[in-house]
Amino acid sequence: MRIKFIIQSKKNPAPIYVRILGANRLDVKARTNWSINPKDWSKSKGTLKNLTKTPFKELESNLRDFKNDLINEINSLDSIDELNTKWVKNFINPSTQNSSTQDVLPKDLIGYLDYYLGVRGEEIKPSTQRKFNVVRGKLVKMEKEFGGTLFIKDVNSNFKVKMVKWYKKEGYAENTIFTAILTIKTLCKHAEISGIKVHKQLKLFTYKKEYIKKIYLNLEELELIENLDFSSNEKLDDARDWLIISCFSGQRVSDFMRFTPQMVSRNGGFISLNFEQEKTLKKMSIALHWKVEDILDKRNGEFPPTMQDHTYNVRIKKVCKEAGLTEIIEGSKDVLVGKRTSSSGNECGKYRKVKGKYPKYELITSHIGRRSFATNFYGKISIARLMAATGHSTEAMFLTYIGKTNQEMAREMSQEPAFKRPEESVENLKAV
Repeated sequence: MRIKFIIQSKKNPAPIYVRILGANRLDVKARTNWSINPKDWSKSKGTLKNLTKTPFKELESNLRDFKNDLINEINSLDSIDELNTKWVKNFINPSTQNSSTQDVLPKDLIGYLDYYLGVRGEEIKPSTQRKFNVVRGKLVKMEKEFGGTLFIKDVNSNFKVKMVKWYKKEGYAENTIFTAILTIKTLCKHAEISGIKVHKQLKLFTYKKEYIKKIYLNLEELELIENLDFSSNEKLDDARDWLIISCFSGQRVSDFMRFTPQMVSRNGGFISLNFEQEKTLKKMSIALHWKVEDILDKRNGEFPPTMQDHTYNVRIKKVCKEAGLTEIIEGSKDVLVGKRTSSSGNECGKYRKVKGKYPKYELITSHIGRRSFATNFYGKISIARLMAATGHSTEAMFLTYIGKTNQEMAREMSQEPAFKRPEESVENLKAV
């Protein structure tokens, strides 16, 4: 049996066909999902002419993988009589059907992503839906650049190389690439469960997450921020108060910006804040820290006026700059890349996360409050109670928010009584 690739058109692009020839007049042909400029194809050899250029190398690798997979599938047939044009077409674009609806499932990444979001429906959190739709937008752009439909069965090591190269060319951060690859792998695993053929290299479709040092505001820095006098700048005063509220409530900006006096409950000396988290839909009841209570007293029982996330992010950077948080530290922030001036005279371009060393105030975003709360109270309040306040489901998820380094936590551990010499403990008791 011989398997070869052919083209039958002189037009550019010309579809590439696979042809299977064998005994008993076996002659089966079907169109693949690839195409080529006829001038770059050798009809006599049945392959590309120039294998030194990267695009041709990738296409040749795809054709080689396709041929190997095809041979394996043919070898698994019970009878060669099963091998016909319909079988080959189904191998190229599997027609898996849903047993209840008999609807053909999409085999391309974008089509299946839409299907996935549709069938999962309300099971998927809005934030997860946004993540999938962001990846969808990138897939649309990649299809245009790669010149063809991206299929689930082609998600392999070679596709990962192309995808990573494209993301880096567009200036995306390492962790953005990590999230995209994880999202596509999740999609493919779901497709596999649905009966769609995936590539045997799917298990290798991974990417290493880059460690970015967690930034948080310690209690000393928060005191500096609290003591700032913004009596002449109402907008910064509002932003500062929201920042303090976030750092002592541990909530996301999507939640604390919705706080109202009606959510505050008083039962004797106990004051709680009751609300539903927007992201997780969890019913929350958290103790109101006295710092938050002081802000409410200052504002006659009202929370500060709400503001858009972008406005809040800009203003808290100014607040932290006023507090003197100018130490140069490592972190990542949105930077305008491919900067140009529009016809209206404004700077425009694409914002990308760029890792580097910046003044601390430039790294402050709305998420700083949630992380500061988790970090500042870690070791002082039980993890179970902290998790109840932040709404994290697992301890592992909670610990990702901790901004303290291992060295800092080790130093704190060294001050615990269990790590002190017996004589040191006695001296401490005498001192007391």
